[in-house]
Amino acid sequence: MTTVIWDQTKVDTLKTLWAKGLSASQVAREMGIKSRSAIIGKVHRLCLPYRTTITRFYGTGRPARERDAAIRLKRSQRSAPRRVTFASGPLPPEPPRPAKLFKLADMEDHQCRYVFGDPRGTEPWGYCGCSTAPGSSYCIGHHAKVYAGVPVRSKSADIPEWRGKHRLDKHGSKYAGKAVAL
Repeated sequence: MTTVIWDQTKVDTLKTLWAKGLSASQVAREMGIKSRSAIIGKVHRLCLPYRTTITRFYGTGRPARERDAAIRLKRSQRSAPRRVTFASGPLPPEPPRPAKLFKLADMEDHQCRYVFGDPRGTEPWGYCGCSTAPGSSYCIGHHAKVYAGVPVRSKSADIPEWRGKHRLDKHGSKYAGKAVAL
């Protein structure tokens, strides 16, 4: 950390450069000081007048209509919901519980990580240990079981009929008496 020793000549130089309208980084460059923050701190301690910050926008050179369309396209791609694909046929059968269960410390990368039993229970528990499917942590049967699609419910089915009505009725809203999803 470099400490700036502010003598009277440096203070006078700071005041004149600040009065000319130079920015803190420009003043620091002119005075040979490495830290712009030191200039800002001294300006505050001297109670010199504040400046309005000017935000500069350097556009992409494209007309606003094209630029806005490109931004909307990026946002729509980013927030597009993932599509869930379901298996077209029956799922493969779940493999039976193996005779030997594996502990995590004894497993290799290509072994199935499906857990049999409850770690908090009294019966023995462990991992499947079969060969994994490509790109998965589970064997084919357990992968199908773990990643089976969940049916999608509509929002209106999840919300009780009374939810939202009492607040709207109380305040005399134009939505009074109508169910509103909150």
